[in-house]
Amino acid sequence: MTKRRLAMERLLSVEAAPGGEAAPPRPAAPVRSGAVRTMGLALDRITDPAEARESVVELDTGLVDPSFVRDRLDEAEPEGTVEDPAEIDPTGLTALAQSIAEGGQAVPILVRPHPGTPGRYQIAYGHRRWRACQMLRRPVRAIVRPLDDEALVLAQGRENNARRDLTFIERAHFAAALVARGMARPTVGKALGVDKSELARLLAVANGLPEGLAPRIGRAPKAGRPRWLRLVTLCREEGAEAALTAVAAAAHLPTDERFKTVFDALAMRAAAARAARAAATTAPRPVQEASPMTVSRGPGRTVITIDTRTAPAFAAFVEERLEALYREFRAGEG
Repeated sequence: MTKRRLAMERLLSVEAAPGGEAAPPRPAAPVRSGAVRTMGLALDRITDPAEARESVVELDTGLVDPSFVRDRLDEAEPEGTVEDPAEIDPTGLTALAQSIAEGGQAVPILVRPHPGTPGRYQIAYGHRRWRACQMLRRPVRAIVRPLDDEALVLAQGRENNARRDLTFIERAHFAAALVARGMARPTVGKALGVDKSELARLLAVANGLPEGLAPRIGRAPKAGRPRWLRLVTLCREEGAEAALTAVAAAAHLPTDERFKTVFDALAMRAAAARAARAAATTAPRPVQEASPMTVSRGPGRTVITIDTRTAPAFAAFVEERLEALYREFRAGEG
C-alpha cells in the first residue's frame, strides 16, 4: 500500500468510540476535486517525519514574494465569450480560491527567508495557493525553511512534477530561466525530472523562439513537444516578425487558438515559399533556335554551309557581305 493511500486512510478513517464501537463519520467540508487532488499529492510531504516536525505559520501574503524563477506563463482572460471555463481560468485559480474559502487551506506552501530582503519570504512552491489567499485577502499558511537557490528550485521542480500540470512550453521556459541564472544543467534536469536529451529539447525550444513570442501565446496545453519544435523551425525559416505579427492578430483568442493561429500562419507562408521555389525550377525555359549554319574544316580549306531551306534570307545576307568582310580583314592586317 502506498504512503499516499495510507495517509489518505488516516485522514478519512472513522475514529473508534469508547467501548469499541465505531463513531459516526465526521461530515466532510465541501472541497472541489482540484483541491482534493492537490492535497493528495502533498500528503507524502506533510506526513514525512522530517517535515511533520516543522511548524506551520500564517504569513501576510504581502510579505511573500514569488520564486526567483518563473515556472508559469499566466493567462489573461481573452476578450469575447468563451464557453469553456477552463479557457478563462486555465490554471484553476478561481476554483482553488473558492475551495480555500469553503474548506480552508489544507496544504501549506513552502517558503524561505528572503535572501535579499530581511523580514520577507520567497516561495519555493505553492504559488497558486499564495495567489488564491491574496484573492481572498487572508493569510497564507506556510512552512518556513532555510534553502539555498539549488534547494529551492529542486523543491519547486518536485512540486511541479508531482502535479504534472505545467505545459511543455512552461517547462521549457523554467529550464531556460534556471540555466540563464547559472544553474548547472544536471541540477536543472533533476529539478524538472528529465534526462539530458529531453533537457536539450526544452532549451532548444525556449531559446529558439523569437523573444516575447511564448508569453504572448501562453500556456498552450494542447501543443506538445513536436509542434513546439516545428514552430521553432518555422520561426527560423519565416522570421520573427511574421510570428509576432500573427500572435498579435490572435491576442483575443484562447491560448491554444493563439498557438494554432501562429503555427498555421507560418506553415502557410513556408508552403507558399516552397511552391514558388518548385515553380521556378520547373518553369519551361525559352527554346533556343537551332543555327542554320555549319562550319567544317579540312586539309587546306574551310567550308561554311548555310541551310537555305530554313534560312534563305540569312544565306543571302552572308553572301552579300563576304567581299566586304574579307576587305575589312585585310585592312586590319596592314
